[in-house]
Amino acid sequence: MILHLGGTFGNKAATLDRFRENYNGLSPSIKRRIVLENDDVSWSVHDLLPLCEELNIPLCLDFHHHNILRHGSRYVAIDPKPYLSDREYDLFSWLRNPLDYRMTDREQTDRRIAAFVAAGLDDRRIRIWTIVRGAFLTDDPDELALLRTLLD
Repeated sequence: MILHLGGTFGNKAATLDRFRENYNGLSPSIKRRIVLENDDVSWSVHDLLPLCEELNIPLCLDFHHHNILRHGSRYVAIDPKPYLSDREYDLFSWLRNPLDYRMTDREQTDRRIAAFVAAGLDDRRIRIWTIVRGAFLTDDPDELALLRTLLD
């Protein structure tokens, strides 16, 4: 059974404590069936991995955020590129993490891009895909302003 941890209720540490308390009250047969999954709102992989390691709970990585969209009454995949070929495609999400960070600081964004370049990715492709994906995924005027400068 794959679960999202849920809301943070304004205090992640307290929410994690409540989860631990409730989880520890479960029977071993239920514990064996639980898997936690990151989400794109409250709980990142970085938030959940320590908890999963502590409690020996498997972690399911959800890497489909922003790639599956509602289209009328059905869902469609908008682009499978990061899973098939172009590694630079999905970096917009990584460049603006953690979730409370918005991509408005050019120096910090350039440092993050440089880290991916140092890992072997292409600088120009990162910037192009970040502009395309960012224009689609954000409506923050400050982020959009930064996106307009990424190729300068």
